[in-house]
Amino acid sequence: MKGLKYIASLIFLIFFLVFQVDAKNDSWIISDREVYVSGEYVLAKIFTPQNQDFKVVSLSLTSIDGYPVANVNLGITNHQASGYLYLPDSLQTGSFLLTAYSSHFQKRPLFSKEILVLNRFENSEEELQITRAKLDSLIPDENNGIQTFGLQSSYKQRKQISVQIQLDNELKNKLDGELSIVVSESVPDWKPQMMAFEKGLDNALLLTEYQGVVMQGVVSNKQTGEPMEGATVFLTKADSIPYFDYYLTAEDGQFYFLLKDFYGTQSLVVKAEKEGENELLKISLDDQWLNQNIKIESQPIKITDKLQNYFADAISAVTFNKIFKAQSLVLQEKNYHTVYPFPFYGRPTVQVDPDDFFDLPDFNEISKELLFLVRFREHEGHYSLSLIDRQLEKFFPDPPLILLDGVPATVEQIAPFGTKDIDWIDVVPYQQFYGNKRFDGILAVYTKQLDASRIFASDRVLKLNFETLQGEFYLPDLGSRGAHVPDFRQVLYWNPKLKVQETVHLNFSTSDIKGRFKIQVNGRTKDGELNQRIQYFTVTE
Repeated sequence: MKGLKYIASLIFLIFFLVFQVDAKNDSWIISDREVYVSGEYVLAKIFTPQNQDFKVVSLSLTSIDGYPVANVNLGITNHQASGYLYLPDSLQTGSFLLTAYSSHFQKRPLFSKEILVLNRFENSEEELQITRAKLDSLIPDENNGIQTFGLQSSYKQRKQISVQIQLDNELKNKLDGELSIVVSESVPDWKPQMMAFEKGLDNALLLTEYQGVVMQGVVSNKQTGEPMEGATVFLTKADSIPYFDYYLTAEDGQFYFLLKDFYGTQSLVVKAEKEGENELLKISLDDQWLNQNIKIESQPIKITDKLQNYFADAISAVTFNKIFKAQSLVLQEKNYHTVYPFPFYGRPTVQVDPDDFFDLPDFNEISKELLFLVRFREHEGHYSLSLIDRQLEKFFPDPPLILLDGVPATVEQIAPFGTKDIDWIDVVPYQQFYGNKRFDGILAVYTKQLDASRIFASDRVLKLNFETLQGEFYLPDLGSRGAHVPDFRQVLYWNPKLKVQETVHLNFSTSDIKGRFKIQVNGRTKDGELNQRIQYFTVTE
């Protein structure tokens, strides 16, 4: 955590020139299926541009007329990323676009793939009227060099299957990164559609997220609207090990924060301060999902009997999975505590647990009885607080940094708290330096609620939920469940991160669903082509 004390840590904010390059596409999206039902998850693998080294890619789901549905940030390793999107139950039946966006603040689309979503609550007896996106279908290279051994043409339900996938040496040497393999139910009379966007970006200075998701905004004078120079913007997270960072605005009033080692939706507080001008400050955050809007022409399609039957069976399968509470994927929680085991101020010199003492009604009494290093004063409704400098054995001239559940606060905010409100108190009676900020000690008060509920939002204090990197996940093994529990999995296997090797051993089990299934192996070559091999098998009773 000490490394965060230096403003130099913001070197990730690198502006660079992106020049027009070869327009040949090398970005691709692989999904586990082409047709879904509302209430399901879409699993996706993204191959990102080979000539760009950003570490975050945005995956977006929109309707074909550009209406946004869902967005996630995915971490990139070796120009590849994988993740999932949840399809809300409220989605109407129709065609949607999965789009990967480049990771800078003028987000540009890299690649789109069409999926169809069926709403399971719509009247299934009515004939479906579906329009599809008009996309130029890109055909993956199926030249191959990929062979499958041990795959039979037909299997029974709930049958264990072992298959070997073999790559010839020429292909193995041509592949860039990892393989992805998916085994899923095949959709009859349905051809996947996808579209690449221009690979080269306009000549421009772009801010790129090299190490993680970046929060960006501006501090302005709320009376004049002019940018506010010299304001200190604090970014904090209320927690038992609070996250703390700050940014000093320049003439443009802009601020940037790198949210490294954060995963999932984070409850954050952004607060601006400038001595003597606090009441004039206003914070505005840039839209995290300000993607370039994509609108695609649509065309009606004919629903064949086979396709109609597939739709009905898919809706029934998802409905049964919901009834029997089948777990469709398992999320692996990541916590920044594993990266930062101590608060940014290190181990406290003094830590007081008020529960070890008798009840005290407010912080004035707590400071007198429990905090011998703290001087708390109240005079005619005004409060002051200072700490003893343990090095000089006298009081600091300025008040300490006061934290309330990890968020910068004022002495007025902690004054009403008694022992019944407070879980513990940390005191650091030494001068602390964080970047170019100097604090005359730190007093950190942690309440029993341990959240930002006691921090009030205003023009200069924003409380928000911010999407950082999506965490890891995996598909649970449901094939071993008892015969009395229905198994309506349409995806039998998903692994987007298989190491390229001569022979891959694939093990999975069929479900209760009968029909045609496919094994799809995908890999990108060093020249940007998608090499794909698809083989089919049938599941019967």
